[in-house]
Amino acid sequence: MPAGSRAVNDAARNNEPAGNFNNVYAGTNVTSDPFALAVRDAYAQNFTEHHQYDAVLNVRSSVTGVTYRMDCHDNGQYVTCTGGDNAVVYIS
Repeated sequence: MPAGSRAVNDAARNNEPAGNFNNVYAGTNVTSDPFALAVRDAYAQNFTEHHQYDAVLNVRSSVTGVTYRMDCHDNGQYVTCTGGDNAVVYIS
């Protein structure tokens, strides 16, 4: 993951093998853990339904109550989702 990213869930903290979209990281200080997990859930659901690695998602933040647009792109090693109010989420 890029320098400065923060592990959000146990899979990421335990350095579990990547590839199944279970490892979730926040890329900015304003990205809350609950929002990062919500982005991951929306991304995984979208992938299951459409089999697309790149996606545009509308994800609701349980912290702010606002729904944000997140643009997600797979670079072959991990997925980067950006959008909202300077939110960045990495999924591997």
